[in-house]
Amino acid sequence: MEFIKLNKQSLKEIFVRNVTVQILDKKIPAGTQLPTVREISEQMHVSRALVSEGLAELEKIGLLERKGKNRVVATLSGD
Repeated sequence: MEFIKLNKQSLKEIFVRNVTVQILDKKIPAGTQLPTVREISEQMHVSRALVSEGLAELEKIGLLERKGKNRVVATLSGD
């Protein structure tokens, strides 16, 4: 018996995709300050490390930016 190999997305990839879609659909508008890593992790029932890594990736691709200690949704071209 053979089983087909399944592709497994990591929770971080799912987190990043989820937040990306919300930003691009303007459900989280430009300039919105995000909750703390702790608050996000508690709301989503994932680890703080996962949230931190995911937010860092979103900063790296330009969807989020730092304002002091806070993270805010970046203004995208066309906004």
